[in-house]
Amino acid sequence: MLIHSRIIDYYRKNKKEQLVYPFTYFQQDDDNNFEETYLASNVERGYENIESEDEISLFKQRLNEFNISLDTLVKSTPKHKDSIKLCVRIAKTLSEDPILFRRLMKNKTIPLKELLKLVDVHQRTIERNRKFIIAICLIIKSDLTVLKSYIENIVGRDSLNEL
Repeated sequence: MLIHSRIIDYYRKNKKEQLVYPFTYFQQDDDNNFEETYLASNVERGYENIESEDEISLFKQRLNEFNISLDTLVKSTPKHKDSIKLCVRIAKTLSEDPILFRRLMKNKTIPLKELLKLVDVHQRTIERNRKFIIAICLIIKSDLTVLKSYIENIVGRDSLNEL
């Protein structure tokens, strides 16, 4: 029994190393260089990383205008998928109404009474998820394509258009 449990522990410990492949695994018979085939795509990914870093820094600046940091945004993100979808729906409503969005940007707070007339949710729902709703609203109204695609992946591309 001791040997059995040690073997199981060994396999669990080395499980991540099973996904490591030697370089010879990637070599092909038609003499393609490893550098040409695999490192070229990494250069393109490098540009994407720079673009996403720029978007995130711009997003941080916009959040700082509302006294929201990324850490507090992560902590205030709803845990359930249906709550996230509800908040995205509220943010989309807020961002599509030009008067409400202008008030949001001017006063740096959600115009609660006017928004409650457009959205059928309880006031506490908006108050509890205020930071997340503001962040999603800023992403929707911006040209931050990486962050928009992240929201589409969470909520679903079709459901974001339906909301």
